Amino acid sequence: MTSLKRQKEIVILGSAGNGLLIADSISRNSDYLFLGFLDDDSSKQTNGYENYPVLGCLSDWKSLSPECFFITSLHGAKKQLSFFRLINSLGIPNSRWQTIIDPNTVISNTVKIGYGTFIGPGCILQAKTNIGNHCALLGNMYIGHHCHLGDYIACANSVSVGGNVSIADTVFIGANATIREYIKVGSSAIVGMGSAVVKNVPSYCVVTGVPAKIVGKAVNQAKVSEKNAK
Repeated sequence: MTSLKRQKEIVILGSAGNGLLIADSISRNSDYLFLGFLDDDSSKQTNGYENYPVLGCLSDWKSLSPECFFITSLHGAKKQLSFFRLINSLGIPNSRWQTIIDPNTVISNTVKIGYGTFIGPGCILQAKTNIGNHCALLGNMYIGHHCHLGDYIACANSVSVGGNVSIADTVFIGANATIREYIKVGSSAIVGMGSAVVKNVPSYCVVTGVPAKIVGKAVNQAKVSEKNAK
């Protein structure tokens, strides 16, 4: 008699467009079973979201089965740092986070991927690249060899990253942006959609254009330093 492999039960934190994309990838992987969302929006808890159940607020993860695994869909251009802090504040053990890789990806067997990260459809990841925890590569993204991406990085569709690029924590990269090889992108920076990054990007800055130039601050650096000191 052939024994059936038990599917991993997955719950997504945050019900929005990114969550639907992750849910779709889960549904196309026979190893997983999508149970629903957790979201702090009370109307979604009552009515569900796009025909999926919303099982409670974010802090209700503790009341779910210990066999459930989690992944976050909470990403946004100017919210990366706050979402990162929110997720950390929930106290979910590292062992309960699940990395989801869409079946329609091409990933070198030398790539290392952290926990709770989503790799969307059509992505290509070349050799010796490291991806951190809670990242979201939303689709059709190319990452060259020997790159390093930190934690809680979000890359919208069709981003292209050259070889030996280093991207620090809580960075957001807009759709169709391109980053030249050997570039360093500092923490909590924002790269605007369609930008061509040919110079290093300082932390907490917004860059846009072709070539990309600094146009503002993504986060108040003084407030960040003050909070980190507490």
